[in-house]
Parts: sequence; structure tokens; C-alpha cells
Amino acid sequence: MGRQPSALHAAGGGIVAPAASALLHVPLDVWLLILRHLPAASYAALSQVCRRLLHLIDQHAWRVLLLSLYPIISLSSLAPFHREYVEHAKRTRSSRLAARSLEWFVCRHAAQLHTSWNELVLEAQSIDLPAALRAKIPPAGRPRWQRGDFAIPTLAIGDSWTAVGVRCDLFIAPTPGPTSPPALEARFTLDSRSQPGTMLTPAQGRVAAKTDPWHDITAIRPVDAAASRLVVGYADGSVQVLAVHSSKSVEVHKTFASMGRFEIAGVSVFSPEHDEEAWIASISKRGQLRVHLGAESIAWQMDEDGTASPTTDTPDSESSRSSTPRSFRSAAFNNAPAEGGVGARAWSVLLHERWVAVGMTGEKAVYIYPLLRSAGLELGEPMYVGTRQRTSVFALATAPAHSHIPSWLLFAGFYDGSVRVYDTRSLNQPGRRRREMDAIAVLKEHHPTDAVYSLAFGGPRAHLLIAGGARHAQVRVFDIEFLEHYTVPLLDSPGATKPNTGWTAFALPSTDSPQYAVAATPTHLLGVTDRKFWWLNFASPLLTHPRSPPIAYFGHANPELLYSSCTL
Repeated sequence: MGRQPSALHAAGGGIVAPAASALLHVPLDVWLLILRHLPAASYAALSQVCRRLLHLIDQHAWRVLLLSLYPIISLSSLAPFHREYVEHAKRTRSSRLAARSLEWFVCRHAAQLHTSWNELVLEAQSIDLPAALRAKIPPAGRPRWQRGDFAIPTLAIGDSWTAVGVRCDLFIAPTPGPTSPPALEARFTLDSRSQPGTMLTPAQGRVAAKTDPWHDITAIRPVDAAASRLVVGYADGSVQVLAVHSSKSVEVHKTFASMGRFEIAGVSVFSPEHDEEAWIASISKRGQLRVHLGAESIAWQMDEDGTASPTTDTPDSESSRSSTPRSFRSAAFNNAPAEGGVGARAWSVLLHERWVAVGMTGEKAVYIYPLLRSAGLELGEPMYVGTRQRTSVFALATAPAHSHIPSWLLFAGFYDGSVRVYDTRSLNQPGRRRREMDAIAVLKEHHPTDAVYSLAFGGPRAHLLIAGGARHAQVRVFDIEFLEHYTVPLLDSPGATKPNTGWTAFALPSTDSPQYAVAATPTHLLGVTDRKFWWLNFASPLLTHPRSPPIAYFGHANPELLYSSCTL
């Protein structure tokens, strides 16, 4: 008899132990089940056993990891860089197996993105907002915000489109890729009175020197993940749904007019499953809450005690929609109490499948109303949150669908600079009598901070909470990964302040402007101030060799001032 091949040289020449060689004959479906329960470190170890396991891990394991941990990272956007990597590997290595799969390349890129976000390895850029530059220069000794004649930009981002609203102009551009910078390519001049079916084309020439301020855009939210449909709120109280067909064509899909000129402070969208039409909620600065379900529109007037009284909001005459004689919306008009002392000063709204939350000014700064749909749409008895003192909540958010953060956690940005987290499942507890909600966690820097104006989720796993500050173009980033497996109240709640593992950066130098809106993708952090559209690209230092000025930042655990880098 001839000599039997050694098990050490089985599986295509690889050297493996006899016990391990038997595993190489396990069916593929069993291997896939095993791989689902292994951490990423085990993938790297198995890849070094033999060529067959290397091929198995490259073709299947990294794909499993990619779908489970990084579902929002695009393979197509990184494919060109993977091809460059493969060509480089073929030129520099003798083994034809030296070049790894696209899935492995993307997983490695995602792991490096974690480091880029944590250590601020980035490329920083900004551009002027053309429409914002028309604001008049205030007299000596008086800042712009005291005059009231200033732009408050808004921002929305999706997988396909990025939208920036400044005054009555809407800028549309493709969402940036890993190395491509955003650009405000097409400008559309909007009119809150436009009827459904109106096709808009890019405006030509320079930005108009004077427009009707009641048509100013005050809020934007994407309806779908691609941002191919947008909800826009206006200064005159109207709400529109726009369909973005291309950077050259935008269509007015719906228009919800308003009787009173109560400026829209915020809009929110909830998109049900099974391709149902999206629900839209809007809140005016005077406390008028409207919910639009298809063609149906319901309105309530709120007061500081949380009482929501049904009201009507239908334009009664064409005169109510005529141009105002005012040259601009003054700060005094916006902040004046509602007529007759009825109403509340409201700032933000968030619509969920089972509830709608409203942020306002008062000792009870957030009211959360259950949505009752037994006979039409009604609001149930609300629960509320507060800080035992008069305060304001300018931003509300829940984690996006692709995040591992539970969707029932409500994040509220307060005037004192903190972000408090609430478990909204208590709304569904039968027989609950206590109406006040306690925070399960509080995210805040150790030293005093400015009010939170905007909230967003970013990072490769949408595990970072981004809070836009009220001054100095400040943006604060909190790592909320500790909430991924939250099921029951934390042991040290309520009001548990969590370890500060994030950082605070100044996106722009030499400015006192708030971050009016922030948005984020796995690779970018974007925002708008009174005159700038800025972005931080965390992917380009990993793929190219960019050059950009550093930005100043400090860690929440260490207040020492540092500067970002362009190299990992």
C-alpha cells in the first residue's frame, strides 16, 4: 500500500491539525450558521489557518458581518477603491490570493471609520450659503440676531440627495460619496402657495436681493431614505411635500395651507411599512400642532399645561395669503405671546407610529401624546418630561431604522446643553397614573454648555449622537453604544449621567453662529450655520491623502484643546 496523505497537508496544501481538517468537510450551510455566532476577531484567526478557510471567510463571513453590523455602508461606493487595492496587491505580492474580497475591504474600512470618528481624523471643508449673504450688515455694535433680518438655514440628507434651505431658496445636490465633497449645484426658488403638480426648474442668475419673507423655508425633513421626497415647512405656516426627480427637476406633490401666519418651527415624518403613505406632523412657534394623514389634516392648539384643543386651520380667504407689508419677520413678532394669551412657545416635534412628542418652553418642556385612531385621529392624555425649572427643548430625535439603538428611546436636547434619554414604552403601560417620565440617561459635558439646537445620528453604525450647539458653530458627539442592548431601566437611573466618551468640536473658526441643523452619514458630519454649509469627511483620509486646515476640539473626559488630523 502506498503512503496515505497526511492530514497536515489536506485542504489544498494548507497545514492544519487533524481535528481541524475534519471541519473543512462540513457543509456550507452549517459553516454559515457557525459564522453567525463568531466575533470578527475569530474571522481573522480562521483566515490564517489554510487557503480554503481563507476563501470561505472572504466569500461568506465578512458579508455576514457587514449585513449585521454595517448595513448602511455602501459597497458600490467603495468598489473603485477595492479595485485599486487589488491591482496594487497583484503588483506587489507574489500570491494571487493576497488580494482580499470586497466584503473584507469594506469591513476593514468600517473598522477604520470607528477610529477616524473617535480620534478626529478628518478632512474639514465649508462653502458660503449664497442666499444667506443677502442679509444686511447691522449697525455698529449690534449683532445680526438683534435685528431679526437674518437667515436660518435648514438641512436634510438621504442616501441619494442632500437638501439645504436658506430663505426661500432650496439647494439640491447628490449626497457626497466617501471622497467627493458636497456641492450646492441646483437652486430652486420655492413658493408656499404653489399648487400640487407644479414643476420647478433651477433658478437662473444671482440670488434675488429681496423676496417675500413669509415664503422662507423654516424646516426640512426627508420622507424616505433616499430623500427623493421632502417635507418643507414655511414661515407662513404652510407645509409642502416635494418630489426630487433630479438635480434639474423638483415637483410640488402636496400643499397644506394654513389660515394663520404662525411660523413652522419643526416638521416630522413617519413612514409606515407596506408602502403606506407617510404621516406628517408640524408644529408652529405658537403651539399649533397639525398631523396630515394622506388627504386628512387634523389640528390642535396647545398651551403650556399640555392641553391640546382641537381647532380648524383652513384658509378662509385669499386675503389671508397675500403678501405682508412687513419687510421681514421680526424677532419681536416671532416671540410675542399668542393672541389672548392662549398657546405655548413650541420649538420641535417628533412623530412616531404610536405617539407624537412636542418640545416647548416651560417647566414641562416635552409633552408626549398617544395617538388614538379608534374614530378618526385623536390625542390621548399626555405624559411629560422636564427639569423642575423653566427650560426649552429645541430638538427631538429617535434612532434611525438601521441603527442598533432601540427605536423606542426618545432623545431630547435641552436649553442647558444636556441631552436626556427617555423610554417611551411606559406610554403603553395599562393603569399608569404617574404622568411624568424620568430620564434613563443624561448626556452632558462636565462644564457648562450652550443649548442644543439640533440632533442627528452618525458613525459607521449610527451609534454616535450628534448635538448642534447654540454658539461658536459647536458640535458635540456622544457615544451611545451603551444603549444598544437597553431593555430595562438602567440601575442608576433616573437621571443617570453616563461616562463622557465623546468630544466637542468647533466646525468653523471665528464665528458665534449656532448650528441650526446637523446631519450625518457613516462617513460625513454636515451642518449649517447662519452663513456657511460645512462638512467633516472621516473617510477621505482612509482612501486618499487630503489636505485641509485642522479644527479645534476637546474630549469630554479631558478638556485639553486639541486639533484634528488628516492622517490615521
